[in-house]
Amino acid sequence: MGESLANKVVLVTGASSGIGAAICREFAKHGMIVVGAARREDRLKALESEIQGTGTFHGIRCDLTNEKEIIGLFADIEARFGGLDVCVNNAGIAKAGPILEGSTETWTEMLQLNVLATAICLRESVRLMHNRDSGHVIIVGSNIGHKVPPAPVMHFYSATKFAVRALADGLRQELIAEKSKVRVTHLAPGPVRTESTMTLFPNVPNINKILYKEYNPLEACDVAAAALYALTAPPNVNVNEIILNPIEGESIPRPKQFA
Repeated sequence: MGESLANKVVLVTGASSGIGAAICREFAKHGMIVVGAARREDRLKALESEIQGTGTFHGIRCDLTNEKEIIGLFADIEARFGGLDVCVNNAGIAKAGPILEGSTETWTEMLQLNVLATAICLRESVRLMHNRDSGHVIIVGSNIGHKVPPAPVMHFYSATKFAVRALADGLRQELIAEKSKVRVTHLAPGPVRTESTMTLFPNVPNINKILYKEYNPLEACDVAAAALYALTAPPNVNVNEIILNPIEGESIPRPKQFA
């Protein structure tokens, strides 16, 4: 195991639900000072109330598609907590984006949040970590950043996740070249039961029940456990990547209505 996580400052983006919220809960249990960033302030306040008494959580509203707000977020963290030890880049969006029928507006929205916001957060977080001569960047990607799925609605989303994996690998190379002690981990989960599934199939009622009727996906807490594993590795060990899939397979069997 690595050093104690107590009182380490961690930023989690996309903290208001799903994987981000699960990571906030898990890290708070281990004594970390958790800063959660998201647009939905009501969700952040609810999470803060939930964690209160079992850990430390500070919710900060931030539109991660706005670079000025991201810069302000990191400035706020530096002013309030003196720096940053861990940054979990989790914010992202999945929308139906076939290549032949997708809209430029939808593609742009995914690129802004999934790729550009991640890149900005990487740059700003490492800047703060260099002040402490240590740190850990965790990037939540997807297994479809390794293999394009056969579902056209996910093709452009998959492209953004390939880009996220490239950002993780590129950042790690740059940090190694400058002999930095900042570690970089890319998490690549398979299907996870979260509300974001609705954004891929907005017109299909009860989509989660349809997709997962005969298939057990990962849960958000499984991804949180993987993040904790990477974070608690010995300080001389960099867990470059964790690919985690449901035991039943890496992709959801496609229901007949989506065949």
